Amino acid sequence: MTNEIPRYLTTQEAADYMGIPKQTLLQWRCLGKPSPRAARVGKHLRFDVADLVAFMESMKETA
Repeated sequence: MTNEIPRYLTTQEAADYMGIPKQTLLQWRCLGKPSPRAARVGKHLRFDVADLVAFMESMKETA
């Protein structure tokens, strides 16, 4: 078994990857706050790892 990260993550996996609670990620989306892009597959959200990285990079504060 490998430790590779799949390309598309569930909401819980995306939150774990970003180091935030799942509820925070869902609230950002619900409240219209900046959040990573997601694809809806049926009733489920899937997050592309590349979009998570791009989102986190865009949120970096400049010193």
